[in-house]
Amino acid sequence: TPPHIMESMILSISAAQKSVQLCTPYFIPTDSFKTALLIAVSKGVDVSLMIPSKGDSAVVQAASLSFLKPFVQRGMNVYLYEKGFIHAKTICIDGILNYIGTTNLDSRSFLINFELSTVILDKNIAQQLTCQFKKDASLSRIFTAETWKNEKWYYKAFASICRLLAPLL
Repeated sequence: TPPHIMESMILSISAAQKSVQLCTPYFIPTDSFKTALLIAVSKGVDVSLMIPSKGDSAVVQAASLSFLKPFVQRGMNVYLYEKGFIHAKTICIDGILNYIGTTNLDSRSFLINFELSTVILDKNIAQQLTCQFKKDASLSRIFTAETWKNEKWYYKAFASICRLLAPLL
């Protein structure tokens, strides 16, 4: 089956003019999803991502973190949620277009698993998602290029190995 959910998300992110807020427990983006986010940041869209500070899988968490450096270097805001394991799977674009569902931002969800995401065009839902995102951001620490630089060398090596497994995670 074609990756309709991923394609819809990429199209929506590409059309964003002001903001994109993404919340996911697993962030292992496909090349096309990564490109859409980087282009959005490059054209001045305020892009923010929230993932858990501690994941439920060391391998997936390390792989997720290994993807973040180029995003934060380009200006994307990345929050590591510290108050437990955040499992929300939401996207809010320009304060009106919303995705809520089971789809993680990873290859398995996009290309292998049977996932469901509802697309909702509604300012009130967007406002609720944005308020929750801000509340959760206050319970998070910010991930920067410096954060990654300060990781221990052996963790970065482990993350690089995990990243090789990204298509399977």
